[in-house]
Amino acid sequence: MLLSSGFDITGIKNVSQTLGPIEQLDVEIGQPGHAITRVKKVAGAKAYIHQCTPDPITPDSEWTSVTITESENIFTNLKSIAKYWFRVIAIGKGKQSVYSALVSRVIQ
Repeated sequence: MLLSSGFDITGIKNVSQTLGPIEQLDVEIGQPGHAITRVKKVAGAKAYIHQCTPDPITPDSEWTSVTITESENIFTNLKSIAKYWFRVIAIGKGKQSVYSALVSRVIQ
């Protein structure tokens, strides 16, 4: 009935938009115990999950996750002189998600 009313219908959006890939994950070592994860904004992404875990990666690894709308995050309170692995997951509509490559860094 609304479609035949003659009025413009707002709120109809293209839900078939697919997420673009995460092309590169940059991990910058900042102050002691800090690491900054950064990706370019992903087309269609509504949120980003920034994750890190201590080395080595195993099926039982526990990832520390921060879910935010920004494509950059600062991890704090990391152990000095320890190797960590980082990744970012972009989240879109309809349960879409894309993962970055894994990147490792030794924290100062």
